Parts: sequence; structure tokens; C-alpha cells
Amino acid sequence: MHTLLEGDPTLRRRFVDWNVFHVEPQFGGLRQRFRRVAAQRNAWLKEGGRGRPVWDQDYAAVLTQVAEFRQRFVGALSAAFEQVAHDFPALSGVALEWRSGLAKGLDIGGWLSEHRAADVARGYTFLSPSRADFHLVKQGVPWAGSRGQNKLVGILLQVAAARVVFDALGRRAVWLVDDPGAELDSQIQGKVLPLLYRSADQLIVTSLSEPQGDVSSHCSVTVFHVEQGKVGAIARA
Repeated sequence: MHTLLEGDPTLRRRFVDWNVFHVEPQFGGLRQRFRRVAAQRNAWLKEGGRGRPVWDQDYAAVLTQVAEFRQRFVGALSAAFEQVAHDFPALSGVALEWRSGLAKGLDIGGWLSEHRAADVARGYTFLSPSRADFHLVKQGVPWAGSRGQNKLVGILLQVAAARVVFDALGRRAVWLVDDPGAELDSQIQGKVLPLLYRSADQLIVTSLSEPQGDVSSHCSVTVFHVEQGKVGAIARA
């Protein structure tokens, strides 16, 4: 989970786009349309960009729509993250900041026209959805957490996204959680597992040791013990 913050920006864009698709089903088709238009414009640029810029208008229109869908989702995600992070003092004041890669109020069509020569020289369109990324800030300053804190933030971002999806569709997911004790102390685990349960229709946890965090007061719990590939010692609470 920590790689969502520490890894390549591609992971964060994929996280955003996957969740945007769940609340805006037409987003999948929009992304496919953008890829087609971008491929056409880039092919034209590689050929020297001669003749009328027939792809600029479509490219600007689709890029604008992609940016708007993302911005709307991240706004809801940021508010949900603030709610779920409230009970974790280490994250007090930490907020999500989305950078779309597009200046506010940018005339994309005008930008494409003005920078066409530079795009021809590089052989592709510089202005694209791949310039977007999100970061965490605290009081306007970039925030960098420990490995454990970053893992916690990654989990909470997933929970926040699930809340946005539930608010939009009324659906909850099945959560698969592996080794929650890795880099999370028992106190944090005790808060995280009940939070995960409340966000899921079903919660499946695998762990080398007994997870910390009592959810039995909220639901029925089935425990399976696996040793040398055999399932045994099944208990219910």
C-alpha cells in the first residue's frame, strides 16, 4: 500500500482513473476515445504536422472532459479522506492535493496551436492526462511520512474511495487484506480493521499472526487456520 505514495505517478493516476470509472461509467469510453485521438495527433506530429491541425479540436475537447471527471472525483475523495483520517493523530492536518497538469482556465486549443512546433520536434503532444498526479500536503507544505504512515495513508485512500463509490452507487465491495500487521502497530491495526469492515460487504484477512482489532462486536467472524497447506482449526465468533 505504501507504493501508492512512494511509487511512480502512474500508480496514482491508475488509482484515480479506476475509481472515476466506478462512479462515472462513461469514463471508460472517454479514455478510449482520448487514446485514439492522441494516437492520431501524435502520428500527424511525427509526420511533421503539415496541413490543417484537424485533431486539435477533438484532442482539446476530450482532454478537458478527462480532467473534469478526475477533478470532480478527487474533490470528493479529498473530503472523504479527511473524514477517515480524523481518528489518526499522525495524519492531523494532512490533505490531498491534485495537480492536473493543466493550468487553471487554460485554453487548451490555444496552447496546442502555440506549442505545435515544439510538439512536432518531440513527436508527441506534451499536454496530456499523464501530467497529472496527487500529493499530500500539510499547511501547504509537502508531507512525507514514514513507511508505516504511508501504508496507513494508502489504506485510508482506498477506504475514502470506497465511500465515494458507495455514496454514488450504494454498493460496497469485498475487501482482501493481506498481513495488516506489517508496518502497522497494534494500536493502528485496532482502528484500521473495524474501519475496513464498515467499508465492506465482506472482509477477508490473511495474516501470519492474529490481527489486532476486534470486529466481532459488529459482525460474525470465521477464523481458518492454515498449516502446511491444510485448512484446520476453524472457529467462529
